[in-house]
Amino acid sequence: MKPLLIFLLVLALPAHADLLRNLYDAEVAVADRSAEALSRGTAAALEEVLIRMSGRQDVGRNPTARGALQTARNFLQKYSYRTDDDQLYLQTRFSDVQVNRLLERAALPVWSANRPPVLVWLLASDGHGLRLAKPETDPEIVAQLAAQARRRGVPLSYPLFDYQDSSLVSLNDIRELNVDRVAAASERYRPGSILIGRISAASETRWQGEWRYLLDGIETAVNETAGAGGLASAPIDLVANQLGAKFAITAWQGANNSTLIGLTGITGFGDYADAITYLESVAGIEHANMVYQSDSKLIVELVMTGTLQKADQFFKLDGKLKAVEVPAWEQAPAAPDATTGAAITAVSGADSRSEYLDDGYAEFQPATAGGFAGDNAENALLPRAAATAPAVVKTYQWLGSRG
Repeated sequence: MKPLLIFLLVLALPAHADLLRNLYDAEVAVADRSAEALSRGTAAALEEVLIRMSGRQDVGRNPTARGALQTARNFLQKYSYRTDDDQLYLQTRFSDVQVNRLLERAALPVWSANRPPVLVWLLASDGHGLRLAKPETDPEIVAQLAAQARRRGVPLSYPLFDYQDSSLVSLNDIRELNVDRVAAASERYRPGSILIGRISAASETRWQGEWRYLLDGIETAVNETAGAGGLASAPIDLVANQLGAKFAITAWQGANNSTLIGLTGITGFGDYADAITYLESVAGIEHANMVYQSDSKLIVELVMTGTLQKADQFFKLDGKLKAVEVPAWEQAPAAPDATTGAAITAVSGADSRSEYLDDGYAEFQPATAGGFAGDNAENALLPRAAATAPAVVKTYQWLGSRG
């Protein structure tokens, strides 16, 4: 085998996220189908899942997690076996609810399935010039990289390397690890971090490489010597550790945090419903409750197990909310309800909907009354809101499907 010089450039894209599946599945090699081998294999598989779901490689040092590994079979949903080249593999699936509860008890973070994809630039040289490696041209190399990424739950994608890319960055630029040129070519992919690697495969059994990873302007170096099948394990671990630290959320035991945010760009009940549904789908947000409404502005209380700073990472990732600078909120000129003190919008004509007003709901304000427009506003009902606008920590513009 001729010496093969590989250069990898990886860019993580926070602007859009992949919703990963099978994060609670793991496959490990086992010696046989005995109960002892099953116990050892299940413990190894559960540790892999805990690392993947926390973004932390050191979970085995956590006393609570370490104790759970001794009874890993209690977390199993199902298992099976398969054989490949005379090697027996144990395939496992663990309960997501039980795993997440374990991480919470252990005070370890939980990294949701909403993860930024990693754009991979893979350059290979085998003495006959340079080429950009792709799944169809270098399936074995790409498969090794994919296996490491799957182990840590990092989604991968590849650049087009079309005329637009090649006009901004050359294969020689990647070979020389020219971060500036590659970053310029990658702006179309909205990169958030860069990993440059120089890996040499001198034989079928040994790999050596030097790596530089840049995330949020901070550079980290890692060197690697790996056996066959271990290509890119060290840099993928580096990427997963740092992305996990950025996006994973530690649930604080005890009381939940409560944070008020402002929302603009809400033009109808459909926007309101979509925004609330989206907020409650974000990792670290348990509930989203409207506390104030005026014109196209809302103030929403977020009941959180994490922090707004962490949630903000997902807002940027998903592109549905954009942080904005706005003037101080004006008080809404609404009369308080006689019994609750909450402001409600006057409803012309009594009908069967009045029962909702008695149960803490207010009529959705149409544009002609100074409220929202469209989306059947006259027939929509919103939770009863406060009479005056409370202070907010941060204000966002709702982009919805435009994001």
